[in-house]
Amino acid sequence: MAFAVNQATALIANEHMGTFKTPTAITIENATLDPVSVTCAVSATITCYDCGTSAGTCTSGQTATVLTSASIATGAGGTSVDITPSTPNVAAAHYINCQVTAGTCATFFVNLSMMARPQ
Repeated sequence: MAFAVNQATALIANEHMGTFKTPTAITIENATLDPVSVTCAVSATITCYDCGTSAGTCTSGQTATVLTSASIATGAGGTSVDITPSTPNVAAAHYINCQVTAGTCATFFVNLSMMARPQ
C-alpha cells in the first residue's frame, strides 16, 4: 500500500493522504516513510487509522491507530525512516486511512509505504 502527500502550497494538519480497503485480513509487516522535500514551521506527523468498515476519512475514534510517524521536520528530505505499526492486524473489508495529523508546512512532499501479508 502506498500513501502520498505532494503539497507545494501551505499544508496544515488533517491533510488526507489516501484510503485503501483490505480485501482479506492482513498483517502490516512494516512501513517506510520517505520524505522528499519538507519545509515546516511546525513539524508534521502522519497517522494511519483502521477505520473499520466505514469508508472515508476517519479519526482516532474509529477502530484503531495502525501507526503514527515520528515528527517530520524541515530538512528531512532524502532520509527514509522505518515505522513500526502499533496495531498491525487489520480485518477483512476494513478501510485504512492515512493523514497528516499535525504540522504547518510550506512544502510537504512525502511518501509512506506499507508491506502487508494475508493473515
